Amino acid sequence: MGNLFGSPSSLSTVGLFLLVSATDFLMILIAIELISLSSFVLTGFCLDDQRSSEAALKYFVVGAFSTGIMVFGMSILYGVTGGTSLVSLTGEGAALFPVLPLAGALFFILAGFGFKLALVPFHMWAPDVYEGAPTPITAFLSVAPKAAAFGMMIRFFQNHGGLHVTVLLAVLSALTMTVGNLAALRQTNVKRLLAYSSVAQMGYVMMGIVAGGSIGIQSVLVYLAAYLFMNLGAFSSVIAVGEDARTESIEGFSGLASRSLPLALMTTVFLLSLTGIPPLVGFIGKFSLFSATLQTQGLVWLAVVGAVNSVISLAYYFPLFV
Repeated sequence: MGNLFGSPSSLSTVGLFLLVSATDFLMILIAIELISLSSFVLTGFCLDDQRSSEAALKYFVVGAFSTGIMVFGMSILYGVTGGTSLVSLTGEGAALFPVLPLAGALFFILAGFGFKLALVPFHMWAPDVYEGAPTPITAFLSVAPKAAAFGMMIRFFQNHGGLHVTVLLAVLSALTMTVGNLAALRQTNVKRLLAYSSVAQMGYVMMGIVAGGSIGIQSVLVYLAAYLFMNLGAFSSVIAVGEDARTESIEGFSGLASRSLPLALMTTVFLLSLTGIPPLVGFIGKFSLFSATLQTQGLVWLAVVGAVNSVISLAYYFPLFV
């Protein structure tokens, strides 16, 4: 069993490294497929669990559809730019490309990235997959592929002003954080709650992509580093509480302090950090994102939306540590 588990996870890791280092559309596609196929296997790893098999099937169908859309966008982009290198999108020559086909190509490609990152409206697979997959795999899927995808998005859309997609990225960021947080308010299953929380977190990170420039890139990297520890810590608490209370319901966290004070304190720290309460690492990450956004002309409204959503997130985290 260990070898079976190790093979897809190793392939996924190779795909992650390929994705963040790729400079060609074809290599990006190969890396994404390597990550996706291994993720499908990891999601359905528990063959005797119907939820795991169902989650893997949903993940596969939606993933195949999104990849097809992304390939279609890349084919249009090849026709517009005449090449498959990312360099054609980052230079000043990008302004010379025809706007309409370029915007169409980037829209389809962004849909593919949106699936990998669970951005609204491409996020509907996340709650079912997160709930059905084994919790350690859910923790992996919530962090590693998304960090790699953002690493690619930083380079793919670093010239988003010249590519005429700044407004689209900003609206996508606002919708993602808002829908994710509002949907999390209604959840009773902790893994589904963290799935929608993860959707909202990706909306916050998109703020750094929209801000752009060196300060925007730095803010994305800082927040992703913080998110790695915050989210993995939160899922570690879910695993520990699930083994103790034999449930994934929010009710399993009730009275946690009386059963295990260290675990209750650890859970509280991770959840408050995800909310962005100072002086925790999540606050440092969000501060860098908000600072980059406020320093970018015309994005004050996006920072306000982010601040309101941070307050909303406290409402669904609160029942877990009271």
